Amino acid sequence: MKFYKVGFFILLLVIIAGAAFYLGSSYNKPVDKEKAAFTKQKPTKKIEDETEEISTPSSKTIITLSLLKENIQAALTTMNLQPFETYMADEVNVILEASECCGTMTNEEAALQMQYLEDADAPWNFDQSNETIKKLKEVEPTKYGPESAYIGIASNEYTVSFKFNEDNKISAVTMAATYKLLLP
Repeated sequence: MKFYKVGFFILLLVIIAGAAFYLGSSYNKPVDKEKAAFTKQKPTKKIEDETEEISTPSSKTIITLSLLKENIQAALTTMNLQPFETYMADEVNVILEASECCGTMTNEEAALQMQYLEDADAPWNFDQSNETIKKLKEVEPTKYGPESAYIGIASNEYTVSFKFNEDNKISAVTMAATYKLLLP
C-alpha cells in the first residue's frame, strides 16, 4: 500500500512538472508576426492605397465628385467604413432618423456614426433616377435634397444620404433604418 502512495506521489510530481514546463515554454514563445500584424493592423494595403490616392492630411487633394461617389458605393457595398473619415469635411452634420442623434461633429466622430449602417444588406441602390430616391428628395429636401444629394438604399431598406461641399467632401450624412420612416 505504501508503494502505491509513493508511486502516485511521483506520478503527480511528474505531471505537475510537465505541465509547468509546457506552460513556461509556451508563455515565452514569440508571437507569430503574421498573426500579430493581422490582429493589430485593420487596414489592408489596398485600403491604404485608396486613402492615399484620395487625400492625405498634408495635401489638399480634391477628387472629382464622381470618383467620390464611386468610392462611397464601394465602401458601403463591402461595409468597409474606414475610408469615410478621409471622404468627409472637417465638420459634418449627421442625422440618424427617428433618434435625437447627432448634429455637427468632427469627421472622425461622423465616420464612427457610419457604423449605424453595418446592418444594411448589399446590394445598395444608388440610381438617382429610382422613384423612391426621387420621392425622398421631394418629401425631405432639407435632409435628402437638393438634387445634388447622393442617396443610397440597401436591399433591406436602410437609407443614407450624402451632401457635399465645394471641395467634394461629405458635409452632411443622413441615415435611416428604412426609407419608409420618411415617405407617406
